[in-house]
Amino acid sequence: IESSDRRIPLHSVPAPRNSELVEKLGRRVRPEVRDYARLHGISTGFDLSVVPREEKELIGLRALMYPEDLERQCRKLSSAAKTAIEETGANMLFLLLGFLEYPEAPNAGKTLVAPLVPVPVSLEKGELERSTGTYRYHLVYTGEELTENLSLREKLKQDFNVELPDFTEESTLDSYYEGLGQAIEGKEGFKLRKQATLALVSMTKM
Repeated sequence: IESSDRRIPLHSVPAPRNSELVEKLGRRVRPEVRDYARLHGISTGFDLSVVPREEKELIGLRALMYPEDLERQCRKLSSAAKTAIEETGANMLFLLLGFLEYPEAPNAGKTLVAPLVPVPVSLEKGELERSTGTYRYHLVYTGEELTENLSLREKLKQDFNVELPDFTEESTLDSYYEGLGQAIEGKEGFKLRKQATLALVSMTKM
């Protein structure tokens, strides 16, 4: 997913050809995007550490959406992010890297999932792709200081005596994951998910 600048292109699953449409309720429709992606060797998993080699050659991030669906979702998120800035004065759009699954409380059966590294981003509308008739969108790092989920750090320290590793300017995602893995090793109910999600998040509530 590396990019030479601060813009990360978002890729869709290629639209199926007419010959690849499927019969459903008497109509010719597109196959389910996950099924179609598998058919064409496109990863459908969420774990970024097990992406197939051919997908690793991709510069950017791929979403399990057809072109027009991805464009619609990006347009919706971009509009909501701009509205949030106008109303609160703060950016609320984040690329959330990594999630921690952990018990709600010691010896509790219910588990919670919390984001680990929120990267502040914006969505930039790019060029029109003539092959799909849709606009390409890019994630753009805003330049704001990177931090970690401080609320999660405090909760785990108080409730479970788990000390999360520091995330500093020198940290890489891999080194942070490695340190976190050591911190939760042997802890029942704890699991690191190496996934990424783009979402509107209120940092004051996280």
